[in-house]
Amino acid sequence: MDKRFTLLLLLLLSLMAIFGPYIRRSAALLLGGKMLAVISAQTDEIQDIETLRNDSYKQEYKIDVLSFDQGEELYHPSLGDLGFKHNFFIDVTGKFDVIQGGRYHFRVSSDDGYRLTIDGQVQGEFLKDRSYNTDKFEVNLSKGRHAFKVEYFQRYSQLGLEVAYKRVEDKKFTLVGKDTEFLRFLRYR
Repeated sequence: MDKRFTLLLLLLLSLMAIFGPYIRRSAALLLGGKMLAVISAQTDEIQDIETLRNDSYKQEYKIDVLSFDQGEELYHPSLGDLGFKHNFFIDVTGKFDVIQGGRYHFRVSSDDGYRLTIDGQVQGEFLKDRSYNTDKFEVNLSKGRHAFKVEYFQRYSQLGLEVAYKRVEDKKFTLVGKDTEFLRFLRYR
């Protein structure tokens, strides 16, 4: 009995190692997310966030957190490797409810440029190419529902994007998409 259990456990672990990334990606696609991320590959070279778009390929994903790991290929913690390396835009849209109005910090870390808007107002941006760096912005948010958008572009080489928030008086940032007692993200429909 003990030997069969060990063999079954080894088989299960082997299957998880082989198919784990596909299972994780399928579950994320089926369950959906709190934001819509539209990734569009470009035929012409991107110069900055204002570059006119001419999509050669476009893919939509529902994501749970606004985080794409630093590296040479686009990777999301829930979806895995997405197959994009250079010359693409990502547009992420979503909505959140502010439970307690007040001053919030938004932190954007990116390689290359981005623009963060809340309720149609630009709150922060870095328009050109850059190596991975972080900017922080203070935003006064009223209680109630708000819409946000993050536009990001990747030219070549290293990439990465992470957006987080916190109340000004708090110490720890939380990834956009994760709820706190003060701010809750709506499921994208």
